[in-house]
Amino acid sequence: MQKEMKRSITILTSFLLCLNHFSMPTTAEEENVPEATEAPVTEVIDDESVEEEIIEITEETEAEDEESIDTIITDDLDFEISEDLDIQEHEVFSSFTVDNFTFSTLYDQDNGVELSKYTGNDSVVTIPSTAEGKTVAKIGKNAFKDSINLTEVNIPSTIRIIDEYAFSGCSNLQTVLIPDGVEEIGYGAYAGCNSVNKIIVPDSLKKMDGFGSCDNIKTAGPLGSNSDYEFGWETAIPAFAFTGLDYLAEVELPDTIAQIGGGAFTSCESLSEIIIPDNVNEIGFEAFMFCKALKSIIIPDNVETIEGSAFAYCDSLETVVIGKKVTSIPDDCFIQDKALVSVDCSDNLQIIGNSAFSQCSQLQTANIGTGIKQIGSSAFSSCESLESIILPDSLESIGDYAFYYCQNLTEVVLSEGIVNIGECAFEYCPISELKIPNSVVSIGNQAFAHNGKLATLRIGKSVTTIGNETFYGAFGGYAGFTIYLPVSLKTIGENAFGSTGANMTTVLYSGSEDEWNEIQVAEGNELLMNARKIVFDYEPEEPEDPEEPGEEEDTLLQKSGMFVFDSPAMGRLACFAPNILTISCSC
Repeated sequence: MQKEMKRSITILTSFLLCLNHFSMPTTAEEENVPEATEAPVTEVIDDESVEEEIIEITEETEAEDEESIDTIITDDLDFEISEDLDIQEHEVFSSFTVDNFTFSTLYDQDNGVELSKYTGNDSVVTIPSTAEGKTVAKIGKNAFKDSINLTEVNIPSTIRIIDEYAFSGCSNLQTVLIPDGVEEIGYGAYAGCNSVNKIIVPDSLKKMDGFGSCDNIKTAGPLGSNSDYEFGWETAIPAFAFTGLDYLAEVELPDTIAQIGGGAFTSCESLSEIIIPDNVNEIGFEAFMFCKALKSIIIPDNVETIEGSAFAYCDSLETVVIGKKVTSIPDDCFIQDKALVSVDCSDNLQIIGNSAFSQCSQLQTANIGTGIKQIGSSAFSSCESLESIILPDSLESIGDYAFYYCQNLTEVVLSEGIVNIGECAFEYCPISELKIPNSVVSIGNQAFAHNGKLATLRIGKSVTTIGNETFYGAFGGYAGFTIYLPVSLKTIGENAFGSTGANMTTVLYSGSEDEWNEIQVAEGNELLMNARKIVFDYEPEEPEDPEEPGEEEDTLLQKSGMFVFDSPAMGRLACFAPNILTISCSC
């Protein structure tokens, strides 16, 4: 900076000197010479004399008081710092030592200091509340790091922040007593404190992430509960409050708790049971993720918000009941809960997010309610034990891969109201009979591909587009089958009906032959176009509901060779006669 300023001064001085030479006034004698009789006089400048003067001025400039230049430079730097640099809140600008403590003053507190380093070897340490008349407000980063003799620390109520790794590596520290007034505990503040067997924290503590290595903490509850971890929180459990406490097995939450923060119980691998209070209305992001021993969850009716991955990767979770006010299950909420068998949702549920139940390989029953509007991408993908699901009339959209690779899903009821079926939505699902509702407009690529079991397919009246490979391989296991296609159909994608080993017997088309020929059919659909029989102007009959038998009527029922005769006079008779073809009855 100084070199640049000196260079600028030198250049400026040289410029002014040259300007001065070229603008010098003429002598009195030259001014009196008549312009008409003599040519004007141009002064010749001696280059060597000018150069000498420049050098002399430059040397004088460099010899000037350095303090004035430093002042200019310092002022300039101060301006740049105040305008351009983001000064951290607790930046250190001076330090001093008292006994075994090194303190640093803080920008943001008039009289506040940070305990930046402890250099002693005592087993019990009391941190002073003041140092040289200034309040001790913060325990700094790494302040007590690796103080292996430390077993107990008395923290004054003046402390507001315990910074990152402040007590990390204090392997013999046994008790952590956080006084009221502390607001923040930084990441890894107590990392490696494997001997801690008692933690007490106040309600003032709102931001934290620091007890993950305290392996002796097995129980938690409110102040006075005599738990290993006592807390003063009455309305909200902060984010990361219990994160990484691998051996925490029992937790008691006060009835007054309304929010459970993000990551609050993440990786509490020994937590097998927890009662979420009825007053809770919000469960945060990843709140119970990786709780591998958790077996069941009842989400109270007062809960309105559940954030992403809240119960993800809970390997032992078997049953989930979701409260009445939950309208959306977020992305990845229960992903890879491999033991999950059943889910029960209320009729107020509207959205199931992306991958919400993906890879729940034991899921057999999913009651998703009657109000669902959207099922996200991969919502139930690879739920290999799911056998049937009823999709209500409220449903509008099924996302890509929603039920992909549900290898035992043989029955799907698609209700009126669905508009879009996404790509690969039911790929590798062995559905035997499929009716696409009249409300459906588009069916995505590979939506029902590689089914291999489909015998009957009826496509609704509103479908305009069937994507690439939509039904590819869906009919592979049958010698013949029937397909119903609507006059609304305009485009059939590549290999949409491609298959192996199938013989399409009949196509029933609700339009004319001319309309059939106008459909844009891509390559790979020879199976469809070369069907044995195509019926045009077909109008499917809607099946009528079976009539209930009257009180005085005799009825004859047949199921798999079992004939059942009901009569008001004779009661019910049954016989097994698989070869009987005709029964005559006279009364």
